[in-house]
Amino acid sequence: MSSPEAARIHGGCVIKHVGLDAMVARTLMLGKHGKAQLAVVLVAAGGIFVGAVALCSQDSIPIGQHVRSTTSEAASPVALNGMRVPASVTALPPAPGTFRSLGPKAYELSRQGSSRPPGDALAYVQQLLPRSEAGDGTASYDIYLTVLECRTFTSDRVDQLAQSAALVGAEKAFLERSERLLRECGALALDRDLYPGNWLEKAALQGSVEGQLGYARSPEDVLGTYADILADPERAVAWKHTAGQYLETLARSGSIDAVAKLARDYEHGGIVPRDPVAAYAYNLALQQVNPNYVSPLVMQSLDAELSADQRARARLLANTVHGACCVP
Repeated sequence: MSSPEAARIHGGCVIKHVGLDAMVARTLMLGKHGKAQLAVVLVAAGGIFVGAVALCSQDSIPIGQHVRSTTSEAASPVALNGMRVPASVTALPPAPGTFRSLGPKAYELSRQGSSRPPGDALAYVQQLLPRSEAGDGTASYDIYLTVLECRTFTSDRVDQLAQSAALVGAEKAFLERSERLLRECGALALDRDLYPGNWLEKAALQGSVEGQLGYARSPEDVLGTYADILADPERAVAWKHTAGQYLETLARSGSIDAVAKLARDYEHGGIVPRDPVAAYAYNLALQQVNPNYVSPLVMQSLDAELSADQRARARLLANTVHGACCVP
């Protein structure tokens, strides 16, 4: 597996940082009269403050609530674990060349980063625009990757990347790439219509598997900075709900990356509330695909939190998750 979630599972390590998705989810609070409250979190990382804010009302139902649902609800054909996903949330098959098959139904994404050929980034985006405007989610996602790459190398973050490259002896290669991208991205960075566009959200809405996973993994590319969220806090609520829907839909379509993301979030809290039973179940489902996907240490840690009854329920849920994601 190639995703950040998979890397965590392979190594069995404990995540030591809290992503923006987890911060949005963990700052949800409910007033005693059911009124929405606002919470702001600022985390200092490398001198840069990352913020998240979220709203929650009585209408918000945690995806993890499936653990307390009835057996008939958990086995519902429209939900892996009790969450009913609107029919409008769909995921198209992954685009050719972007995934690796793991069986008759299961797959994982394999593309890493932008596939843009060398040359002017704006010209490349303009070539993709007609397809994007016609509803092609892959084209919209390719535009997102191009804009993201250009934003990275025309922002202060490039200094951090340069330091990282220097630590591994790749400073010269990084400098050459940085200079090339600055030249290629100049015109795109000045385009006031294309550069600020929310291409990741558009790709997700158009059914792109990569777009929907990216939407759930990279809330900062959807919500913007904490200042942006403060200006429109309800957007954080919408993101959390939609991201959960995307992950559930993708997991049912065979995406092991989505199952891994849900496993991580149920283990630590994030898009879904922390839930040891669901965490054990989703990690066990991953093991059923490939025993090497989850470290024994992770399973031992999760197992230690459960009672015998919870463990039995988790195994039943694992079979449901595995059957939905991986069995045709």
